[in-house]
Amino acid sequence: MTPTSGTTLGGRYTLMDHIAAGGMGDVWTATDSVLGRSVAVKVLRPNPEPTFAERFRDEARHAAALSHPNISAVYDYGEDDGAAYLVMEYVAGRPLSELIAAGPMPPDQVRVIMGQAALALASAHEAGVVHRDVKPANILVTPEGQVKLTDFGIAHAADSAAHTRTGEVLGTPQYLSPEQALGRTVTGATDLYSLGVVGHEMLTGRRPFDAGSAVATALAQVNEAPPPLPAYVQDPLRSSVNSCLAKDPAQRPASAASLAAMLGMPVSGLASALPATSVIATTDLAMTQPMSTPAATAVIPPAGPPTAVPPPTGPAEPAQEEGRKGLGWWWLAIAAGVVVLGLLLWQLRPSSNPTPVVTPTVTVTQQTTTTTTVTRTPTTSAPPTAALISSADYVGKDVATARNNLGRAGFTSVRVVEAPSDQKAGTVLAISPVGTVALTETITLTVSSGAPTVTTGTSTNG
Repeated sequence: MTPTSGTTLGGRYTLMDHIAAGGMGDVWTATDSVLGRSVAVKVLRPNPEPTFAERFRDEARHAAALSHPNISAVYDYGEDDGAAYLVMEYVAGRPLSELIAAGPMPPDQVRVIMGQAALALASAHEAGVVHRDVKPANILVTPEGQVKLTDFGIAHAADSAAHTRTGEVLGTPQYLSPEQALGRTVTGATDLYSLGVVGHEMLTGRRPFDAGSAVATALAQVNEAPPPLPAYVQDPLRSSVNSCLAKDPAQRPASAASLAAMLGMPVSGLASALPATSVIATTDLAMTQPMSTPAATAVIPPAGPPTAVPPPTGPAEPAQEEGRKGLGWWWLAIAAGVVVLGLLLWQLRPSSNPTPVVTPTVTVTQQTTTTTTVTRTPTTSAPPTAALISSADYVGKDVATARNNLGRAGFTSVRVVEAPSDQKAGTVLAISPVGTVALTETITLTVSSGAPTVTTGTSTNG
């Protein structure tokens, strides 16, 4: 089957407009006749290689397992007359590649887009899925500024068999990580490198690595440093992009969730986030849609006053129900008043053998104007504004570990100064300031650049 406008797949999805062409198939807008909604349908191209078909099915499985506001949802998968198709959420937005084509983007907009993409990757990594093809064309931005990560066509699950042949490299050369270019194992850190390339391109309007050919570009990813960012790009965005572009995966951010936090996204649970040098499982992503866990399907009722008097049993007319809710509180007030009055009379009665009486305090919470309303104000602890820095916790450690620990402590501005030393290159020699330091201060790490070069000369005695 060669799909065209008007083709109906699975007796349900009628193709409308061709909107994109991907590595394995074409993407169409379509109408779902069962639910009456617009969807996006990705149709696998005719006569694909066997591995293409396997990857296409993998995309369906990988993406369908993910549920996050910043990931394009997958609704359905099917095959019709030899054509495999994937039904996805239709996102009314533009590819990030179109936004970049207009020129460098404002740093604050870059921070928000990159931060949302990091949240999406954190969700994917939690499910054990590495995207492997993070690039502007696979990031959609809605008019409201919401980011949707899409196209998991070459994603790899940690527990699945790879479809790549020995020496085969998958990905887009301009966004390929060094480990991908070298044919090594991909991890969550691989996606962070690609996202760093995307961030660099958003800020400069140009791809940092583009040598003209696929092979030369891949080699540049391995051997060349990225061009410097514009001077007006400040931390934490500058340090986040540079950290992602580290050639060594171990020197990139500890996790996608850690990167999102560095960029100001509302993420918690960073202390338990595993390093991004393995397929990571981040936890407790605040302000995001929860993953498929039992707690995610539980309906939590809104907080309210406890019901002291059980409602009357038996059928009730709808018009009477609202009145009974109010009567419950009146009966509570009357009952409490009777208890108090009874206790007072008991105290005042004549007695030949008076005994001290302990009168319990009865507090009545009432939602009317005739009684006292007791209001409890929840106590909240203000977020920390400073943290303790001890030299012993940082000196001697590698710079990547030190940066990650500072980020987890809440510091967002870290400056690295290199100095020659007998210590191994990348080892922290000193940190400043120390003691109780405000989280807004810039922390300076003095890092070893390796042993100084010693030049020897030869003299001739005549």
